[in-house]
Amino acid sequence: VIERRIVSLFTGPPKDKKDDERLIHDFMHSEGKKVIAGGTSSNIAARILGKEIITQADSCSPDVPPMASIEGIDLVTEGILTLSAAEKRMKEYLDEYEDNVRKKEILDLDKKDGATKLVRLLVEECTDVVFMMGQANNPAHQNLDAPVSLNIKVRIVQNIATMLEKLGKHAEVEYY
Repeated sequence: VIERRIVSLFTGPPKDKKDDERLIHDFMHSEGKKVIAGGTSSNIAARILGKEIITQADSCSPDVPPMASIEGIDLVTEGILTLSAAEKRMKEYLDEYEDNVRKKEILDLDKKDGATKLVRLLVEECTDVVFMMGQANNPAHQNLDAPVSLNIKVRIVQNIATMLEKLGKHAEVEYY
């Protein structure tokens, strides 16, 4: 039996901007490690917490944008691209886990991109995950060239939660 280790992951602005402070309050008062996935989400947290966002330019890879840091937050990543890459890596991990084979490169400890760090945190360092997901149409996704919608992010988060449960973890999604 291992001790319960919780990760709270905040992604996406809440449906009503008036709920920004409530979401950040809930997030910061939740147990365990704190993860923010998304630029708009990071900006909301930084504004309410009065903290600075510092980009970590050396943390990107060809398919994953760079991470950032905010004092008091354990991991800060870009949103949909990072979550999508994490979903893909988790699926690869789960396929090999189910076949009793594990390839080192999926969770290579030398990789420094946000998707790999997120997967490592969710797979190896926690027992429970709470996804705190905003339901607003994200203004960052309103560019006509950006093929992203809330439905895609919801699907990705639900897929990750399902895969975590297959690994014996407890995962829940709370919507704001």
